[in-house]
Amino acid sequence: MIAPILTEEDFQTISNHARNIAGLSFSQTKRAMVRSRLVNRIRALQLSSFSDYCAILSQKNAAAERQHMVSALTTNVTKFFREPHHFDLLLQEVLPPLVARLRKGASVRFWSAGCSKGQEAYSIAMTLLNFAPDAVSLDVKILATDIDPNVVRTGRNGCYQFSDMAEVSYERRVKFFQTLNPDSVNELTVRNSLRKIVCFRELNLIDPWPMEKNFDVIFCRNVLIYFDARARRSLLPRFEAANTADGWLFLGHSEKLPTGFQSTYENVGVTAYRRHSI
Repeated sequence: MIAPILTEEDFQTISNHARNIAGLSFSQTKRAMVRSRLVNRIRALQLSSFSDYCAILSQKNAAAERQHMVSALTTNVTKFFREPHHFDLLLQEVLPPLVARLRKGASVRFWSAGCSKGQEAYSIAMTLLNFAPDAVSLDVKILATDIDPNVVRTGRNGCYQFSDMAEVSYERRVKFFQTLNPDSVNELTVRNSLRKIVCFRELNLIDPWPMEKNFDVIFCRNVLIYFDARARRSLLPRFEAANTADGWLFLGHSEKLPTGFQSTYENVGVTAYRRHSI
């Protein structure tokens, strides 16, 4: 079966839907990528052209298909302990005062925004519980959110292949994972100690956020690069407002706070920021 051509008009229609729904931005250089990621949807729906697909996206009752489109267009490439310098900083500077507060009865909240399949949130949890095993019984939670319900479901299930474990030490595999399925010896599942403190939810970052408490630490890494400039300018002050007064923000390796962005953040490491008192 010959894959249909993505015309300029169809590309603009799809780009507009992606921007309006999720704030995603695709330049002309991403046109081939958009086509390759959506061609399976064309085939699944038994359509003959992208124009037919665009007609479906524009229908009022096409919310489910628009979600399929966003899921196909967003990249869910991640791994455990990605950008390890952030976890070094987490261990050495962030956690000691937070754990001291926990042990005095305070609550501590982390947010993995754009969590993909859950490896980032579980990496935060492993770092925390290695440093302070008693934290599992204290008032700490790690919220993991993503716009894609499929990857949220994967994270919530907490099942990973051995091939996903390259960055997880043997000691951590034994401590935090177990084999539950005898028919799949290559699959490891997170233990209850991690499940107890990590919570997965679907969330579109450009929509209103339902969370009531502020977060001591926010990881939003390799997410902002998919948003247009207007969406980024809107999101960054919202992250700042969602941080505690002395909270931390971690961005991805190719991201940084834009020049001229007025904020209470101070750069304290490679794409690592901390709010400071005014």
